[in-house]
Amino acid sequence: AGSGLGRVGEIEYIIITIMALRVGARESLNTQLEHLQMKYVGTGHADTTKYEWLCNQRRDSFASYIGHESMLHYFAIAQNESIARVRVGCLDKMARPCGDAPEVPANTLQLAVAKQAEASEEMDVS
Repeated sequence: AGSGLGRVGEIEYIIITIMALRVGARESLNTQLEHLQMKYVGTGHADTTKYEWLCNQRRDSFASYIGHESMLHYFAIAQNESIARVRVGCLDKMARPCGDAPEVPANTLQLAVAKQAEASEEMDVS
């Protein structure tokens, strides 16, 4: 009652405060995401292709299957194979989980290098 803002002023103050918190939270979230992407290979980044993302996902899945003995037992029973053979099969699939990488046209690589050079020049100017 003693703030002197009045009812409308208090509501505006609350809305502005909430908006400022949201912007701060978004920046904090982006900073945390960038940190995780630098720290862990499988989290991807802005230039991650669909192929790379799927390879990381499948590798993580196979690593999880190998790490959880009960999953190996389940797969061995379902495939009528020994547990060791299923484990070796998972390890083999981890080497190339999605087959050969798709071919990237040469001009695409040149464009990517040019964009990176422009971005670094803009950062140097700033």
